[in-house]
Amino acid sequence: DVVTKEYVDPVKSQAAINRTTLGTQCKNLLNETGYLSSITSVTRGTKSISGNQITLTATADNCFTNPHTSSDGGYRIPVEPDTDYILSWESDNTYAGLVYVFMNGNTSNYKNANNKVSKYIKFTTNSDTTFITIRLAVATSGNSITYSNIMLRYADILDDTYEPYQPSVREQTAYSLSVSGKSTSAAIS
Repeated sequence: DVVTKEYVDPVKSQAAINRTTLGTQCKNLLNETGYLSSITSVTRGTKSISGNQITLTATADNCFTNPHTSSDGGYRIPVEPDTDYILSWESDNTYAGLVYVFMNGNTSNYKNANNKVSKYIKFTTNSDTTFITIRLAVATSGNSITYSNIMLRYADILDDTYEPYQPSVREQTAYSLSVSGKSTSAAIS
């Protein structure tokens, strides 16, 4: 009998293991539920949200999700300055649609990728970046794209397998204290 053993890349798996076993944060840094529920409207299109996916249907060219910038109340995803990240997603097709990551919610400071060509954006935050916002889009009228399994991870975590969001120890502590009525900042310090 021949025994086969699946190869596990030690570097690829170690980064994810270190971050999760330390209990500070699991691999996916994006609270998809919070992000998707923050999408209140779509410019030149419609939306349908179900679970961890959103379907955008363009009623005219250049359809995109709102809000998405700091000024219009876009969902703020906390990040660290001068840090490498990867935003990835899955989609049901290869229709054109730009996905944007705005640094500090600023539309003049962004990275983007076209869903037709890529399903991820690798970017480095600026020295003053404390949060990002995201905009999903469909380029052509009549097309629909279902974006799902949207994940933000540190770029040194090479394992790109989707993992649902789990709150960090800091978030869990803050939530527990807010429910109990205790001071969050005092307890965290």
